[in-house]
Amino acid sequence: MTIVWPSPIKRKLRSYQSNYFTPDETYQYISNLINKTEATLQNEIISFRYTEEYGAYKNASRIVIDKFKIYYIAIGDIIVIAGIKFPREY
Repeated sequence: MTIVWPSPIKRKLRSYQSNYFTPDETYQYISNLINKTEATLQNEIISFRYTEEYGAYKNASRIVIDKFKIYYIAIGDIIVIAGIKFPREY
């Protein structure tokens, strides 16, 4: 299974800042978030996908990892990350 992180999503992840961590710690945290996301999405046991019924990400599936909402679209063996919301972002 291939997971695609489009450029706008990568830019948004790079923009994440925390008042509690140094830039290096924040970078490590985001790297771990990406690894957790990919491990979860590649898990074959997880087959039921929740689909948004309305809003900006209508018809996209969503998972929540470390309070980050990650929206994705599965097309065969390819998963495309469609959007991401940081904690406390609406």
